Amino acid sequence: MDKDIDISSVENLRIQSYSEHPEVKHAADVLVAEYYKDNSRKKDKKAYTRSAHKLVASLWLHPDTLFRFTTNKNYYGPAQRKQVWMTPKTQKLFNTARTIGWIELKFKGLASHLSKSGSGYNSVYTKTEDFYQLLTNLKEEDIGPDEDAPRVILRCLEGILKKLPDAYVSSSVYQDAVDTLENHYDIIKKTSITLPADNKQVPLSDLYYVRRFKGDTTRGGRIYAPFSTYPKSKRLALKMNGVSVASLDISQLHPQLILRFLHKRDNEDQGMLAKAMGLEDVYSMPDYPDIPRGVHKKLINTLFNSKTKEKGAAALRNTYYWYSDAHTLVVKTYSGRTKRKGNAVFEQKQEPGKAALDYIESFKTHHPLMAPALYSDIGTLLQRVDGRLMISIMRMHTQVEIPVLTVHDELIVPKTQATMDFAEIALRDAFKQVCEEEGSFGSIYAKWSFGDGTKEKQVEIKLGD
Repeated sequence: MDKDIDISSVENLRIQSYSEHPEVKHAADVLVAEYYKDNSRKKDKKAYTRSAHKLVASLWLHPDTLFRFTTNKNYYGPAQRKQVWMTPKTQKLFNTARTIGWIELKFKGLASHLSKSGSGYNSVYTKTEDFYQLLTNLKEEDIGPDEDAPRVILRCLEGILKKLPDAYVSSSVYQDAVDTLENHYDIIKKTSITLPADNKQVPLSDLYYVRRFKGDTTRGGRIYAPFSTYPKSKRLALKMNGVSVASLDISQLHPQLILRFLHKRDNEDQGMLAKAMGLEDVYSMPDYPDIPRGVHKKLINTLFNSKTKEKGAAALRNTYYWYSDAHTLVVKTYSGRTKRKGNAVFEQKQEPGKAALDYIESFKTHHPLMAPALYSDIGTLLQRVDGRLMISIMRMHTQVEIPVLTVHDELIVPKTQATMDFAEIALRDAFKQVCEEEGSFGSIYAKWSFGDGTKEKQVEIKLGD
């Protein structure tokens, strides 16, 4: 194996695409024929063929030759399945693809119990020239998402996939989410969504949204698509039907919700939104002027999501940051003995444990209304609200056939006055609908961003009469 390859940024392969393109069909038939070469295998050939279409399409669409993958049964066994796409059929076909030379192992993974960090890591593989030669005419637009994938998923707190409760599946809330996501995808399929710099269509499988819960169906519930991981600069570079896009980003959504639900108000006396359209916000930490705002945002949201003060402080002292080659701020909280990268927010010489506790006290001093939300694990409950909010906004856009893409608390629409006006109306109406009494007063604030050089624009959206 080539020890000179840098594998630190190699991404996991996700089996989330499907294609009926003739070359994919041929490759899938070859793969299934090889799998069934053992005469003892006679069942489920149709199901294996469909799984083979998914594996071939997903392998080809993965942007790099190298990828991570696991064949660990803990990730796909019936009682321990952690990923939707990790099924026994996927694993068996993957190993068959290795047997016939489409995939080669580059670096062997490490089991979690043998890892110093306790988390282990997946093996790194590479696609071979033999694989690529089977698919010489295939294009991104020939590949769609795996439409067999569920629209709503539930994981336990350990990350293992669980069956949705029957009561939830029979509820109108569940059916509304499924119908909205399906109808949204129908609009997206009719829309040309491109990245002009690459002169390529965005793969439809990147635009297939799923709602995710963790623990139970009252926690989490945000909607995700692979598109959600695109950096902001890439999202703003999109075009929809040849028109540049505009991004409406809700300012500090979770802190706004905390103020409304805990205090029945829409601003702090000082700090967040106290100056309305001014610059001060909940991530203002005047005692720490040298720490970038993006780092403060990570630290404070970590405190909201922590279950105890001690766990929150531990996470803070294990948070590091650096700037990528593209000059983008990267903030990461480490666990275990994983090798750290970048600069510790609280350097060792500062007694990081005490420094983290001092930071918490500073936050409480400057943002006393936020103090009750610290280490309350409120984040997953707020994600349920913003998941419902985005589903409602999607539904409104779909009803008038306006394409919209969402990323947590951000809406992306074609940059026209009509579509931008509608996005603000949809945000206002969805906020009032989802938050009910807590969404009936004051204002919410948001910011329009553009990828064509247009200056950013702050907006106030009034909720009361």
